[in-house]
Amino acid sequence: MNYIAAVNALFSEYPGGPARIAWDIARLMRDRGHKVTIFCCKEKPKAEEVSWHEDIKVVRYQTPETFSLDPFKVQKQIRAGLQVAEKHLTNTNWDVIHIHIDTQGNIIYKLLGPNFKYVYTVHSPSVLEQKANWLADGIQGRIKWIFGRGQLKKLEGRLLQKVDKIHTLSQFTKSMIDRFYGVGNKTTVIPHWCREGFFRQYNKQEARKILNWPEDAKILFSVRRLAPRMGLDIAIKSLGSLLKAYPNVFFALAGVGPEEEPLKQLARSLAVADKILFLGRISDDTLKRCYEASDLFVMPTVALECFGLPILEALAYGLPVISTDAAALPELMEPILPGCIVPAGDVEKLRQKVQAYLENRLELPSSELLINYVKEHYGSQVISPRMVKLLESWTV
Repeated sequence: MNYIAAVNALFSEYPGGPARIAWDIARLMRDRGHKVTIFCCKEKPKAEEVSWHEDIKVVRYQTPETFSLDPFKVQKQIRAGLQVAEKHLTNTNWDVIHIHIDTQGNIIYKLLGPNFKYVYTVHSPSVLEQKANWLADGIQGRIKWIFGRGQLKKLEGRLLQKVDKIHTLSQFTKSMIDRFYGVGNKTTVIPHWCREGFFRQYNKQEARKILNWPEDAKILFSVRRLAPRMGLDIAIKSLGSLLKAYPNVFFALAGVGPEEEPLKQLARSLAVADKILFLGRISDDTLKRCYEASDLFVMPTVALECFGLPILEALAYGLPVISTDAAALPELMEPILPGCIVPAGDVEKLRQKVQAYLENRLELPSSELLINYVKEHYGSQVISPRMVKLLESWTV
C-alpha cells in the first residue's frame, strides 16, 4: 500500500522524539513491503525537495522566515508546505496518511481532503507543548501564549475531529486530548518500542575507554533536548552539591538546544563545570556507549513528558533510572522502579534520591530484571505488531 507520514523533520537531520518515532514506524512499514513517503520541513536550506533515504521517499518544504510574534506564521508555513505538497503528493492514491504534527497534518488534509484514511499520532497536545515552551520564554513567550493558544487549539482540535483514528503513546496523552477535544472513542494507546539495536555490546570499562571517560568514577547520564521543560537546570542544581561532595562523581549530558549556554553558565556559577560533561549532539553509536559506560540515568523533566523513550533505552542496557513524576513517566517507571520517582521540579527531593543511590541506600532491581522488563513489555516484537494492526486494518 501507499503510506505517507507527515512529521516535523527527518530524524537523521533533527533527532527529536516525534521525528524518531515517525522514522521507526516508516521503516517498519517499508519492511512490510509498503511504499513509504515522509513529508516534512527542511532542516537544511540546501536540502533537496525530494530525496531517498533507505528506500523511503522524503519530500521536504522550506518554512518561510518570519519574525517571532508574526500572527500569520502558521498560515505562511501551511502555504509554503502546500506549494511543495501539490507538486509531489497529489498523483498518488494514498492508502494511509499518518500525521505526527498538526501543522504538516493540516497541510496534507487541506491538499488531499477527506477521501483518504487518516491516523493522527499525538506525541503531546500542541496547546500544552507550546504553553510549556512559550511561558519559559519571558515576556515575548507570554505574548505568544496569550494570542496564539486559541489558534493552536483550533488547528489541533479541528484536525483531531476530522481524522479516522488517533494514536497516543500513553494513557496520559489520551486523557489530555479527550479532555480538550472529546475524542477518546477513536483513540488507541500503543507505546513505542525500544529499538532492537539497543543492547549491550561492551562492558562498562570498555565503553569508558572508547569514550575517554574516567574508569573509576560514578557517572550519572542524561540525554535530552536542552529546553526549559526538560528540567536540566533542576538536575544541575540538585547534583551540584553532590558533585562537589563526591570527588569521583560526574554528570554527562548529551543533547543540544536553546538552554545550552544558560546551563553551562549555571554549572560555572555552582563551581561544578569541571564535573559536568556537555557532550552536545551525539550519534546513535556514541549514545549506546554512553548508556554502557554510565551508572545511573537521570530523567528530570518538569512538564509534559508524554512517553519517555530515553528511559526505555537506559533500562534496555540494565541502567537504573531516577525520574520525575511528570506526565506519563510514572506509566513507565512504577511497574519496575516505583521507589525512583521524585516530584517534578523539586530540587531537594531529586538530590536526596541521587544521594541515596550514591550511598547504596536505594533498593534497585538487578540489571537482568530491568532488561527483561523492556523486552517483555516494550520490545519491538511485542509493540510493532500492534502498530501494524492499527495502520493496516483498512487494507485487510
